[in-house]
Amino acid sequence: RSELLKYVIRAVTLNGRSIILTTLLTFVVVYLYSILGFLFFRNKFVQDGVFVCETLWMCLINVVDYGLRSGGGIGELLTPVHWDDPDRSLQTIYQISFFFLVIVILLNIIFGIIIDTFGELRAQNKAIENDMENRCFICGIERYTFDRQAEGFEHHIKKDHNLWHYLYFIMYLKIKEKTEYTGPEQYVSECMLRRIWTFVPIQKALCLDLKEEEEEERTMQLIARIE
Repeated sequence: RSELLKYVIRAVTLNGRSIILTTLLTFVVVYLYSILGFLFFRNKFVQDGVFVCETLWMCLINVVDYGLRSGGGIGELLTPVHWDDPDRSLQTIYQISFFFLVIVILLNIIFGIIIDTFGELRAQNKAIENDMENRCFICGIERYTFDRQAEGFEHHIKKDHNLWHYLYFIMYLKIKEKTEYTGPEQYVSECMLRRIWTFVPIQKALCLDLKEEEEEERTMQLIARIE
């Protein structure tokens, strides 16, 4: 029931397909590094004096465990490179490439997807809050229009297009006997049954129409005076 927990779960699951595919790619890359380690560096996988890469399966488990959890990647599991080691260059490339490819790139891609999803959800919530605060739910006209051309947005949503008035009217139609409907009530009831919402004044407001009519009358009066 926690809204925060729902928000976190949604951030992880919204782009779940991308996360799963990237995770599978990461596992494939780690598996390839496990094969390379088993073929070329099995004797250098030592943990507390014990060889941990005697089989490919053992090598894979330890590369996944230590390679992904360790900050330095797989290099922290291998014995340090000695200057006179003939495999010095190959082992260095092996360790550094694993660090950049898996730790720096792939894991951060997964984290980036989750963080970007959080950003998208935050932007969506802000857009919804802005829409609820600055746009009439009934007609969909913005606050600026009413503040500029009518008596204000707050007056409009409380007096002209009060959401609760519409809801009460719909409930009233459901309770009232159909045989007692008036003409307008019958029309609205039929529209609701057919899911036709033409009775809702979308992008229309009587206060704006009256304001336009008043401005037209003033314009005509000014023109008449000039003539």
